[in-house]
Amino acid sequence: MTLPLMKRSVVVAALLAASPARSVMLPPDWANPLVEEIEQNDLDGVKAALAGGLKDDDRCRHDDSALAKAAEYGNLEIVKALFAAGAKVVEKDCEDSSPLWEASRQGHADVVALLLSKKADVRFKVGNGSTPLLAALQDPLMKVGPKGDARKTVELLLKAGSDPDAENAFGHTPLLLAVGRADARLVSLILRHGAKPDRKNEDGLSPLDLAKKEGLGFIAALLEGRKSPKPSPAGRRLLDAAQAGDEAAAAKALAAKAPADVLDEGGNTPLIHAAYNGKEAMALSLLKAGASPLVKNARNDTALHFAGARGLTALASALLDRGADPKARDHYGSTCLSYAVREAKRETAALLLSRGADPEEDDEKGVTLLMETAAKGDDAMVSVLLKAKASHAAADKDGLTALMHAAKEGKLAAVQALLEAGADPAARDSAGQAALHFALDGRYADIAALLTAKGAKPDPDALLTALRKWDAAAVESLLQQGVSPHPQPGGDVPLVLAAGAYQTKTPLTRLLLKAGARTDVADSEGLTPLMAAAKWSGEDSLGAVQALLKAGADHRPKDKKGLTAWLHAMTNGSNDTAAVLAKAGAAADYDALAWEGSFVTDSPRYAKVLTDQEAWDEVWKKLGHDPVSPEIDFKRYAVACVFLGEISGADTAGVVFKEPKLEGKTLRVDYKVVPRGYITDVHSTSPYAIKVVKRSGAREFVMPPPPDMSGTPDFIRRQLENPADDMPRGDPPPGRPVRPE
Repeated sequence: MTLPLMKRSVVVAALLAASPARSVMLPPDWANPLVEEIEQNDLDGVKAALAGGLKDDDRCRHDDSALAKAAEYGNLEIVKALFAAGAKVVEKDCEDSSPLWEASRQGHADVVALLLSKKADVRFKVGNGSTPLLAALQDPLMKVGPKGDARKTVELLLKAGSDPDAENAFGHTPLLLAVGRADARLVSLILRHGAKPDRKNEDGLSPLDLAKKEGLGFIAALLEGRKSPKPSPAGRRLLDAAQAGDEAAAAKALAAKAPADVLDEGGNTPLIHAAYNGKEAMALSLLKAGASPLVKNARNDTALHFAGARGLTALASALLDRGADPKARDHYGSTCLSYAVREAKRETAALLLSRGADPEEDDEKGVTLLMETAAKGDDAMVSVLLKAKASHAAADKDGLTALMHAAKEGKLAAVQALLEAGADPAARDSAGQAALHFALDGRYADIAALLTAKGAKPDPDALLTALRKWDAAAVESLLQQGVSPHPQPGGDVPLVLAAGAYQTKTPLTRLLLKAGARTDVADSEGLTPLMAAAKWSGEDSLGAVQALLKAGADHRPKDKKGLTAWLHAMTNGSNDTAAVLAKAGAAADYDALAWEGSFVTDSPRYAKVLTDQEAWDEVWKKLGHDPVSPEIDFKRYAVACVFLGEISGADTAGVVFKEPKLEGKTLRVDYKVVPRGYITDVHSTSPYAIKVVKRSGAREFVMPPPPDMSGTPDFIRRQLENPADDMPRGDPPPGRPVRPE
């Protein structure tokens, strides 16, 4: 029985952190159709993919086996289909995991049961020592598949022989993790299987220590052997009736003098069950029969917590009359008020506030209930809290006020309510942002207009925010209000942001130019507005370039990488922009054009000199760029290409071109392969390098073929230890001269 959590201690959060870390993104050409069908929960698709049998790649494809992925996603029928196709329960999977571990981590009890019937190893450990049992007791980084059942999963694993005292690398045991979850039933279950309550982790923390540290009295009593008395038959009937919400059965049990404060395995009384189920009349009858309002269950929830969550105002009043504490916090750090506020129970919240609940209640990040409610846009609850003197000036640990939270989430009514209550629109957070900046960042024009009407002062940061969101209307409004179009010391250059915007470059650029922005101011990377516009292709970019040139922008400057506006345009295949720049006098510096990368689809190993636009177009498309390739002056230039092919492993290599040598009518283009370091989260690379070279009258061209990179790690290690000026030894002989195509 739980409600949405508000916060947990650092200790508990660390205990429940998922393990181990996983890769999150792989290049698209590594997709596995079978795994994709599993992730889509498509049984028919899986069966179709298995029509030809289970392939080796399905048993271990880059990160997970198909069986482990199916176990993680919890589709029992898909798991059965994989077994029917020949899948095996292996002790260790490709990513230092196992199907049983994956299913246990997600709490997919039916899949766990099937895997156990196939003799899956309950003793298996991942790299940090986590067993399937430990995994079942931790929160996964991402929950997938149907809702898990941790208790059933733990029970199955323990019955199958899992070690109740297994430790991971941090010394965490199943019992310690169960205490961290504040789950008394799990604690009892693990204790019944012989777990030792005094085992300490590497920080010297035992399960009992943690229970006491977290104030979990009911669980601490279990660990100390102080079990609650077993309910009498009458008490059991009352508990069952309250848990089921059966008012008639509960009334009958009370008439039979059943004890009102009997406890179940989770520390819940009939009163707590009745409040949780929203049975106000039943709960009031229990109070009349002597039920205590002060009892806390295993998670420190009281009947008042649930009365707040369910909006049971009369019950809440009766509980308070009998001494219930409106400020008591449960295991998640929440009070009855926080639950009432989150569940939008305004009448109950107003009562609690009038009876001593704290209107300034906040979480570990300093976020108050007023901030939380403002961000949700519940203006009626905002009014309830403000009436109870909740501070609109309070700020969280990042300096955000309730007004900023509302503006950030685009909640106009909440913004209005806070402003009417006197919230300061000029207040700034720890990063110097005001509510206006958040409104502009979210493109909430109505909120931005309201804030400025109420006294928010537009400033250069507001202009930068509007530019980053490509909001031409907001930019125009800010400029009309007198915001300077010029950059602030050490800040971004507004005109560079406008010219390089993802969209609406032309209108943004024209607005800033009209306001007097200078075209010769570069950003910290040496990028001028003209370069920023030239980096993109399309009519919008071309319009921005033309507007800048008309305003006198200089095409000659170079950025810190040595690129001019013309080179930026050509590098990205913006031929129209390059032509406009050339017409304005920009130098066509073909000698400086070059491209390189680490991934290309379907890349055989080869080196070649291209001598016509058609061949260059095909290579350009292969790189995954826009359909239009940069137009090269092939009468005077050629394009040298080196593709190293697919290289296994995360280490990658690059190509450094040497100065071409003209030997008679043959131009020789040499290069060397060099290590380029390590790329995380990849299993192979396919490096390439391309450079435009001057033909110098050559009629034939020669390039040595690339080396065999199958031993890439050894090659890179040798190069790092003893850098070679030439290509690796054992290369094939240089290729024959190639005539122009």
